[in-house]
Amino acid sequence: MTSTIQELVNVPLLKVAKNSDRYLIEVANEELLKGLVPNLNLLATLPITDLVVTSPATKYDFIPRYFAPRIGIEENFVTGSAHCGLAPYSSQRLSEKQLYAF
Repeated sequence: MTSTIQELVNVPLLKVAKNSDRYLIEVANEELLKGLVPNLNLLATLPITDLVVTSPATKYDFIPRYFAPRIGIEENFVTGSAHCGLAPYSSQRLSEKQLYAF
């Protein structure tokens, strides 16, 4: 499955996690995240609803990008559900209880 995930984002992966609805992928930095062009056609064929890709950022503890082509969302720049999952993930990764995200 890692090769499929790599094919989805085509950038180096730091971490990959999955639950019943989505993949969570962490990449090394915001430049990789911002330049990422996901393979939405491949994503739409997978048995998950969405993909969240995140990275540390210069001005924030983390920044996400959210993709869900199976439900008609190519990219959503403001999604609370992505932040709800990323907050505990990032809190544990950074050993912080207060986070700043974009």
